[in-house]
Amino acid sequence: MKKLINVVILLLISSFVSAASAEQSIIPTALTTWLEKLKPSKDSSSPHPVEKVTLQLKWLHQFQFAGYYAAQELGYYRDAGFDVTIDEGKPGQNLIDKVLQGESEFGVGTSDLLLQRAKQQPVVVLAVIFQHSPIALMYKKGEKIGTIHDIVGKRVALDFAFEGEIDGFLRNERIEPNAFTKMTLTDNVNGLIKGDIDVMSVYSTDEPFYLQEKNIPYGLFSPREGGIDFYGDNLFTTEAYLKKHPQQVKAFVEASIKGWIYAMDHPDEMIDLILKKYSQHYPREHLLFQYQQMLPLIQPKLVEMGYMHEGRWRHIANTYSELGMLPANFPLKDFLYEKNPRPDLTIIYWGIAVLSSGLLLFWGLSVQRALLNKRLRSEITLEIEKNQQQKQLFIEQLEQANKLLEEQVAIRTASLNNILEKLQTLLNNSGEGFLAFDAMMVIDDGYSEECTHLFSQAIEGKLINLLLFPDQLTQQTNFQKNMQRILRETDTFKQNLLLSLLPKQFKIQQKIIAASYRPLTNNTMMMKMVDITQAEALKQQLIDEKKRLLFIVEVVSEPKEFFDLKQDYQLFIDHDYSTIVQQPSSTMNKIDQLYRKVHTFKGVFLQKALLHSPAVLHQLEADLSALKTTAHCSEIALKKLLLTHDLATHFQHDLNYLQTALGEHYFDQKGQVQVSEQALKDSIAFAKQLIAELPLSSDNITGLIHKMQRLRFVEFKSLLASYSKTVQQLATRLQKQIAELTIEGDSVLVDPDYFYGFSKALIHVFRNCVDHGIESPEQREAAGKPELGNIRCQVSQKEHAIIMTIADDGAGIDIAQLKQKCIALGRYTQAQLDSFTEQQCLLLIFEPNLSTASEVTLISGQGVGLAAVYAELEKIQGSVIVSSFLGQGTCFTFTLPFNDSLSTDYDRTFA
Repeated sequence: MKKLINVVILLLISSFVSAASAEQSIIPTALTTWLEKLKPSKDSSSPHPVEKVTLQLKWLHQFQFAGYYAAQELGYYRDAGFDVTIDEGKPGQNLIDKVLQGESEFGVGTSDLLLQRAKQQPVVVLAVIFQHSPIALMYKKGEKIGTIHDIVGKRVALDFAFEGEIDGFLRNERIEPNAFTKMTLTDNVNGLIKGDIDVMSVYSTDEPFYLQEKNIPYGLFSPREGGIDFYGDNLFTTEAYLKKHPQQVKAFVEASIKGWIYAMDHPDEMIDLILKKYSQHYPREHLLFQYQQMLPLIQPKLVEMGYMHEGRWRHIANTYSELGMLPANFPLKDFLYEKNPRPDLTIIYWGIAVLSSGLLLFWGLSVQRALLNKRLRSEITLEIEKNQQQKQLFIEQLEQANKLLEEQVAIRTASLNNILEKLQTLLNNSGEGFLAFDAMMVIDDGYSEECTHLFSQAIEGKLINLLLFPDQLTQQTNFQKNMQRILRETDTFKQNLLLSLLPKQFKIQQKIIAASYRPLTNNTMMMKMVDITQAEALKQQLIDEKKRLLFIVEVVSEPKEFFDLKQDYQLFIDHDYSTIVQQPSSTMNKIDQLYRKVHTFKGVFLQKALLHSPAVLHQLEADLSALKTTAHCSEIALKKLLLTHDLATHFQHDLNYLQTALGEHYFDQKGQVQVSEQALKDSIAFAKQLIAELPLSSDNITGLIHKMQRLRFVEFKSLLASYSKTVQQLATRLQKQIAELTIEGDSVLVDPDYFYGFSKALIHVFRNCVDHGIESPEQREAAGKPELGNIRCQVSQKEHAIIMTIADDGAGIDIAQLKQKCIALGRYTQAQLDSFTEQQCLLLIFEPNLSTASEVTLISGQGVGLAAVYAELEKIQGSVIVSSFLGQGTCFTFTLPFNDSLSTDYDRTFA
């Protein structure tokens, strides 16, 4: 028909052209070319070469796609001119996209191709294989489910790919989406078998087999029961491929349908083919089950294979529309493939009419063209002249505006330069250094003059990290990395946190510089520097003055205690120091004795706030400890070590300062007026002589002697009075909060000389309570304790003994950690420690050089202090019991001999 119409048009035009041969020059060349195209093609039946195409399945190889396997294996595709590759689908793949993107020419889809069409995806359905959809809801019988309405309140697992069909089914059955618990389908049929779900969406050709195989009764609800009758599997391609290869598409469809007819007639043969060549994922019984379930869905004996009807597709589109998944009256044009489309001659008829009218008008238009061209040339000439004038005016206005803009820019630039000069002057006279540098650490040229003074050089273009850390490669690298990280950080909180970790002080050429930082918007960091050398010197001077004042206050507060301490230390330097070295014992024993003495004096000196001696003694402690661990530990090495420490000189420096501050008279009188002890001793001796010489009863005189002896006695609590201040000072130094220590209990008079060494050694107990016992406020709050820690000291008299307890409510002693420390030092074996009682384990803290502290400080951690306490306790024949509860606190109970039992010793001393 098209060829006939083309010939008619050609004859009409040719006759017209012949009649107008005198005007041939006005016929456009394009018209002649179009006429040539209308002539029938001389050769339109040349054979097509074999074309390679890919068919994309929507799931794994199975009987569901048997027709395509038959068309491939029986050569139907090859006879149609195709070399076909059949790709199986895989979980997670978007199979429609593979066809749309040209990876596959053909695909197998479902009715949701309509939804893709609505998304402007040019898919075209070529043939429908499944006349009815296999999608259904499956349940186990016996679960109180008989009708579709029984799923209300049940757990229903749905595959998102089935939602359109299932939602339409439930809507028609008046079942609301929230009437049941919707769950995601994740575990095939196992969830239904185990009872984790009650109902699940399935393919009726596939999942029911698993229940049938296990002899589990099941039931199916098909959407067809609710009036939702969707097509199942269908063959599709794209509009572009159909328009470019219409004959190939037709041939492919026919070959595929031919394969499906054969496959449904020869199921056993197809099952053998699938198992042999395509997949063994499904066993033979499962494939046969699929075939049997497909028969009523495909209906090969009743419906022509591949048949589809526009009315059914309209029903599917309306269902999607009611679910809100498609617009109303969605057009199906170009979505459904027409195997033999009827020719539309409307355009051709209109073309003939328009062409005839056009030829009739052609002559009139030719006559008018000359006149029109002449008039147009005149108007164009006038328009060009007008445009030239407008162009010239626009250029003049533009030059005038540009000149005005240049003047304004010059004024604004001068104003900004003036502001910058004032700002630079202000910065140069601020006494502070301002500079900026980029992420590569390069300093910008806009820095204040103070920076030149601070660095003693011009710094433009130099690297800030090299100036701040000369000859310190590690610090240079770390500063650059940290600064670059800060400049990259976009979170303001994190950036401020990182800025707080940068160094705030530097020492540059003997100057102490305080620094602060501020990020700028152009990936640049501004740095402000101030020379605080004088301020730091003044600050240090104030600290030193405070230490000196504290030293004076301590001496004035307890003058007798200090001067007794001075006498003992002087004796240690002049006599005990060399006596210990020269005694006939091992070098290790000598080191331990020296270590305990030095450790005790250091603790008391810190309590009394001496200026120089504590640090010297601390260094001697460290050197003695190091000597014990060397391979050359000998008496010669010990003597050489002691010669390097001048204890007397530094102690004399402390005394000189004290004498200068308080005056020689105060110093000579030892801070107080007191009865000479020798005079008291002489009086007691004289009284004893009288007893021997008088023949009468001397009871009264004996009582007098005891009273005279007790004149030199003091309350035992007074020997501990200074520790209240010591505890508070240590607490402040260690940033802990401790209630004021009060020494409570009985008033027991004792000989101060006898208890002097023991009372001074107790500083180690109090220091351990503060340092290792009482926790920080944060730790106490976390443990549910009051922020304020407590250390208690109680003194009582019981028969011929003094009972003194020192207790804290701190962390307690970790016995397990204590045992591990003993094993690590080789003191005891695990077996020996296992045989110890709890009290024996706790008493291990008094062993020399044993400490559970994680670090050694000027205050504690050497493992010597409590050993010194125990040594002094043995001297006075006392004893101690330790009780401790982890997380609750520790208590030391000391039992000391009462002074009355020592009177015979004094009698012998004064005799």
